[in-house]
Amino acid sequence: MLKKELTESLLTLMPIVAFVILALYLLIQDASSVGPL
Repeated sequence: MLKKELTESLLTLMPIVAFVILALYLLIQDASSVGPL
């Protein structure tokens, strides 16, 4: 029961985490390509 709930919450969180990581990565790439402001 608990394991099922944990799996479902993980499946819900995974896309959110992936999106945040991707957004941070793009922000870092953007900042490094622009250079120090």
